[in-house]
Amino acid sequence: MTPTYFAYVCIESGFHACILSGFDAAGCISHGATFPCYLPNLAITRGQLTKLVVNAGGYTLITPVGGPSFTDVPPSNVCYVSIETAHANGIINGYPDRTFRPNNNIRRDEMAQIVYEGIIHRP
Repeated sequence: MTPTYFAYVCIESGFHACILSGFDAAGCISHGATFPCYLPNLAITRGQLTKLVVNAGGYTLITPVGGPSFTDVPPSNVCYVSIETAHANGIINGYPDRTFRPNNNIRRDEMAQIVYEGIIHRP
């Protein structure tokens, strides 16, 4: 991504404010990019958006004592702490089967709900 990219300033500002992050080396390589990379044209997942909202809202990160709240988000998931923080703060609830589906691309309606809840529950 070059400084002439239309969203360059927003992405760089979000990165320097610790709201956004790029992909790790393996993620960059798997997409044919050189590390470090942001890959701005990729779709965002439910887990990634949740992490972004938690970071932007300045929430205190929470790691539950009793184990994961969702059966498909183990502690090894890169978004685990953000998802648990969002759940503990009433931002997300997941699905009735106790899953969150963190790797699914997020729909616009789901995105609107998570962003809205992140704003109204902000510390």
